[in-house]
Amino acid sequence: MLVKIISHPAIALLSVALLLVAGPSVIMPYGIPFVMNLLDGFYPSMIGAVGLVLLLVAAFIHKWSTRALLNILGILIVQVSVILFLMQLPEENNYPTYHGLPLMSLILAGICTVAFLLKNCNQLLSGTKSI
Repeated sequence: MLVKIISHPAIALLSVALLLVAGPSVIMPYGIPFVMNLLDGFYPSMIGAVGLVLLLVAAFIHKWSTRALLNILGILIVQVSVILFLMQLPEENNYPTYHGLPLMSLILAGICTVAFLLKNCNQLLSGTKSI
């Protein structure tokens, strides 16, 4: 039951959107700088938007093998955008690994992403609709 909950696409995306990004004076969810940077054309956000579109398209596809493949590609692209965003932070503002709460949110997002990937890889490789 818990695996089904944390491997749901909405939970995987929500865990990434609520990933806490810390600066010297503020801690905010990743979704806020993602949207602000998307409007400015910042390339990690543009890459993440492609992943979000793939996940949205996958939600409306009824062929489960294609859906699983789009889910895998979409979440991997979203994770690449998060990594690129964190690598773009200046060294003095790179707090996600120093503070406890952002680090815990990073671990939680990682667990949800891995569960989502494993569920979809299992669907794709075994030829079944669910775990």
